[in-house]
Amino acid sequence: MAGGSMLTERECRGRERSQTPDDERYSVEVLGRSREDRQRWPDLVLEINGRRIAVEIEFSPKYTPWLADIVSGHRSSSYERVSFYVVSPRLGARIAKLAADGSPLPGFPPPVSRAPTRVLPWPGLDPGRGRPSGAR
Repeated sequence: MAGGSMLTERECRGRERSQTPDDERYSVEVLGRSREDRQRWPDLVLEINGRRIAVEIEFSPKYTPWLADIVSGHRSSSYERVSFYVVSPRLGARIAKLAADGSPLPGFPPPVSRAPTRVLPWPGLDPGRGRPSGAR
């Protein structure tokens, strides 16, 4: 990627493990999980000219409180933007509604940057069938 890099979840986990406490995190804090599992790493991170963009790929619906934790975690992160790619219009609408609600969830710190959240259809999505073209 010219002028930037794309990191997978695995690469982000490795980089975060080797960072100092003052370095910017790749993971986001989610409060609806157990104490041992409170971090979530985006599926991809784009680093472009010193900016970080989180990319979440959602192929299957999630329980609404877990989705709310993910969205709130990103709102309280230092990412400049988060993009959710979805195959289901209903799931996309749920994510967009959660992202539009500006109130922080109980227990979350106030948003650091209030990163905008984009909800986009997965490229090649067959709009009539709600799944990628060619999928059965």
